[in-house]
Order: sequence, then C-alpha cells, then structure tokens
Amino acid sequence: MAFALSLDGKSKSVFVDALRRGDMIWPLQPKQVRFGYETRSLTYLLQVPQAKYDEYMKSNGYSETVLMAAELDLVKKHSQSALYLFAKDLDRIKRVICMLVDHPDARPTDRGIEVMASKDEIRTLAGVERRSASRAFKVLEDEGTIKFDGYKTFFFQPPIEELA
Repeated sequence: MAFALSLDGKSKSVFVDALRRGDMIWPLQPKQVRFGYETRSLTYLLQVPQAKYDEYMKSNGYSETVLMAAELDLVKKHSQSALYLFAKDLDRIKRVICMLVDHPDARPTDRGIEVMASKDEIRTLAGVERRSASRAFKVLEDEGTIKFDGYKTFFFQPPIEELA
C-alpha cells in the first residue's frame, strides 16, 4: 500500500494505491509529497545501495525512464486521491473497495470477487470514522455490492448495469 504522508507529520495520511508485483518505488525528486509504504502480504524488496546506484542504472537500459514514469504515476494517483478527501464517506469507501477489487490479490469466485480485507482496514484506508463506515457498509450490503464473510474477507458483486 502506498500512502501520502503530510510534511508536518500531524495530518492524516492519504491512501494512494495498492501496489502490484513489479512496481518500483524510489524517493521522489521534489520533496513536496512524502510517501510511506505498508505491506499486506509477503513482499520482496530489492534495495540498491547509494554506492551501487549509478552502476545499477547503467546496467538497466531504460531504468531511469521507468522510474520517472513510476514517479509520475504515483503523483497522479496522489492528486486523484486528494480529491476524495472532500468526497462523501460512502464514496471514499467505494474508492478503496474498487482499488482492492482491481488488485491482483483479489480472485474471482462463484460468489463474486473475493478480497482479503476487514471492515476496519477498509475504513482506515478510506479515512472514515467507525460510525459513518458502518452506515456505508450497510448501504453497500443492502445494494448487494458487497457481502462480508467473516472478519477479514468480503465478496464484491459489480452492479448489474456494469455487467451489460
């Protein structure tokens, strides 16, 4: 998970993206936005020491272009995420659910798309208070969009109009 952190360290972090296999992270050039990362599953990380950085970049032909593209993508996702800070709580929760459903860890089943995430995790990623999140989850369950199965799993059913 990628989070945008406030520069003052006092404000809430903003959920930006659920990273996928092969995603590259590196410190952004302008320090206008700081990102923090948190893992939800087994993760392998290749760290290139500063002393070997130039050698690593030269040995991988397009690495600088790839890193710049990854940086631009993360900054773009950050700006999209920042817009959701002013959205309704239900929309913020829907955004997080959609991001988790689109992640490669989610798997299609006959009951819908299975996602390993608890209500509390979704609520935290969306930056929504517990009471408001409970109301939003009830709306989504009444619509038939999601169905929680135990504490840490939910099944997502896309709305009928999306299937057509």
